[in-house]
Amino acid sequence: MNNTIEDIRTALETKILDTLLILEKKYPEITFPIPTLILRQIGKSAGYAIYADNTVTINTDFCQNGHWDEMLNNTLPHEVAHLAARLIWKTKYPHYEYTAHGSIWKMVMHSIGLEAKRCHSMSLEGVKTKRKVEKNYVYSCGCPTPHNLSRIKHNRFMLGQYNNLHCKRCKVSLKYVGEKI
Repeated sequence: MNNTIEDIRTALETKILDTLLILEKKYPEITFPIPTLILRQIGKSAGYAIYADNTVTINTDFCQNGHWDEMLNNTLPHEVAHLAARLIWKTKYPHYEYTAHGSIWKMVMHSIGLEAKRCHSMSLEGVKTKRKVEKNYVYSCGCPTPHNLSRIKHNRFMLGQYNNLHCKRCKVSLKYVGEKI
């Protein structure tokens, strides 16, 4: 599919409504709010749902790199099923323990006509799976090669969250030298 993000959004939002219609027929006593759809690159994950915000996030890389049908017909309903299962659990089965891919979610997946698969098996070709982490903070030890740390690791070290950061080769504690220029 070579559609724009707007085309992808429209098709996914329609699929959300179709999925909710099936669920409302199966569970007429429950009102399922329409989740907010977020489209963005999220690495290897095809999508995820956040209950507290009633949001579904879908990885645009998969939609645009040869996996459109899988994303529209399986991944999106899978994530909507998470939100629905949580609502069904709170309404009908609060005495059961809730797990994300547990029996209630599986029941919802079957009720919308899908196999209850936990993870996707789509190729990662064309999908941006890692961000380049800049390591601009230079540390030294007893070795001739300096150690470059990321901003997050450097800040945690400076805040004392690491008791002893040391070189794996020489075992000497690292000392902060300065930032790369």
